[in-house]
Amino acid sequence: DARRPRGGSGSGSEEQDLDQELWDGDGAGLKNWHPLHTPAKIPENEEERLKTLEELEIIDTPHEEEFDIVCKIARQTFGAESAAVNFVDAETQWSKASEGIENECDGLDRDISFCSHAILSEDPLVVLDASEDDRFKFSDVVTGTFQIKFYAGAPLMILNEDDQTKYAVGTLCV
Repeated sequence: DARRPRGGSGSGSEEQDLDQELWDGDGAGLKNWHPLHTPAKIPENEEERLKTLEELEIIDTPHEEEFDIVCKIARQTFGAESAAVNFVDAETQWSKASEGIENECDGLDRDISFCSHAILSEDPLVVLDASEDDRFKFSDVVTGTFQIKFYAGAPLMILNEDDQTKYAVGTLCV
């Protein structure tokens, strides 16, 4: 039911349609995800992670042959349809390189990104069937245009020289 009580009494006269409540105003900041989709948690070290990513000065830079080669090797090694080197900033997933896909994931909203889940651990994230995985089965990248079924991503860990801590700033994924 898309209705809920407003105020403390819960009387029927104080109920309001949630859709109307959400769209009152300009709608800025609202995202049109499936209501059961749950974005990845924000890492506990997010502020430091973003600072480390910013210090790399890699976001919004052109593709580089070295990164393209890494994607080609990953794709061939794993027999995957595609491979990418992605970085996850505060709002988006940004592709530094890709093989088998043409920047389709570049600028992808972090809330629906597999990579935003992969950066939560130092261990690789492997999803054998995204349509059966509770974290992803309602995501637009699974149900929409991309139709992602399988994902494997290894976090790219960068040492921050200021605090000598490693931070996951992105992924190499297939």
